[in-house]
Amino acid sequence: MKPGEVVENRFELERVAGSGGMGTVYRALDRVTGEPVAFKVLRSASLDAASRFAREVRILSGLRHPGIVRYIADGRTEEGEMWLAMEWLDGESLSQRLARGGLTATESVELVRRIAEALGAAHERGVIHRDLKPSNLFLTDGDLERVKVLDFGVARVADVASTRTGVMVGTPGYMAPEQARGERNVGARSDVFALGCLLFECLTGKPPFVGDNVMAILAKVLLEDAPRVGVLRSDVPEALDDLVARTLSKQPDQRPRDGAQLASELAAVGSITGAERPANANVAALTATERRMLCVVLIDVGKPEQPVDLDATRESEPSLEVQMTMPSTPGAGAGDTIAESQRPELAPLREAAEAHGARL
Repeated sequence: MKPGEVVENRFELERVAGSGGMGTVYRALDRVTGEPVAFKVLRSASLDAASRFAREVRILSGLRHPGIVRYIADGRTEEGEMWLAMEWLDGESLSQRLARGGLTATESVELVRRIAEALGAAHERGVIHRDLKPSNLFLTDGDLERVKVLDFGVARVADVASTRTGVMVGTPGYMAPEQARGERNVGARSDVFALGCLLFECLTGKPPFVGDNVMAILAKVLLEDAPRVGVLRSDVPEALDDLVARTLSKQPDQRPRDGAQLASELAAVGSITGAERPANANVAALTATERRMLCVVLIDVGKPEQPVDLDATRESEPSLEVQMTMPSTPGAGAGDTIAESQRPELAPLREAAEAHGARL
């Protein structure tokens, strides 16, 4: 198959728009409507690839929502190759948009609300996407208000036999803990978790779970709570901070039940997103002679034998340093107080301090 060919006496292939291990996407002309289409052809001969392609065709053909890429037609070529025609989209992916710069709080909330609405329509029909991530979200003409959900290749329909136990489906860093464990019957709340990851990334400029490799990321998804958005970005209102935290809960029943409910809750907080500041906006730096007023909260994690010594400012360094003298462990020498500062129970305090440019 090459540019210039006509499929089903309808779709005239114009050029290759993209290709990968599984197939090729062409920009084609629909002779019936006169509009351009994305013409996707499966090249892989594997049964898994064919099953995934057929699943995407079946699901897309049953979904109609302005926030989901529109199905047009499907079939097989004379050589037996499976193909799918979808609406043609010009613009960029959300991953490309985020790579250029952050979003304001209002932009982030409104964008994810629109995505949640689209997923809500899919959830209503029993469709779980299972692979929401920035590269699967497309901004038509670069417009945040015209976002489209793509790639339903690993989506699951609720009334169809579940994926077998132990099979992990999704993208590390955006999959819910129950997906990472390969559980059966992963539901709409797993997509809500992914939407929480997207909202976190739009607000802060980075995903909530990052690591040097796949296993490190999965360990954080399974075992660690995501940082609070309010700690990383001061202009996020408490209601939004709490909502993001709930969408990222390890327990599915603590998250909004589906995309529609999340969209409703985002609409409720959308009007109180506060000052507009992009996620990666730089905070004005202090000069060596300036000082910033800070509030310091000390938490007694043990029973210090020595008074806590605070050195809030230094002439040569305009940052906050909190020094805590902790009780020594049995048999420890006087020089062991620095090692004591590495005690595990201090890790949350250290992380909170570092998030604000302070040191513990």
